[in-house]
Amino acid sequence: MIHKDLGPSTYVSVAILSVIMTFILKYLTTRIMWLPDPLGALIGWEWIASLSGVWIVALVDVIIKYSVLRLDGSKLYDEKVIPFIGGIILGTVLDVLGANAIYYVMYRPTM
Repeated sequence: MIHKDLGPSTYVSVAILSVIMTFILKYLTTRIMWLPDPLGALIGWEWIASLSGVWIVALVDVIIKYSVLRLDGSKLYDEKVIPFIGGIILGTVLDVLGANAIYYVMYRPTM
């Protein structure tokens, strides 16, 4: 099959449409608790993620989420679990940013 270049406007419109669909699905996920996370599709569709075992982490995440929702409901999930996971993500991001800043200062790229 011959690949046809559709032009940048087609790629931009498809990218914008996919971002809008992701936001809509993410909003629906906040309203319907059992609906899977649309960003999890990236894990399912990416073959490198399936080779490296990222899907196991997603499976454990889903099991913990449904267990917490089943045991204590959405109040515990909203008040305790989401801030806890948000703190873990923020700490990881700050750690990576700090390490990259130190690496950049110590090993400044030469061009």
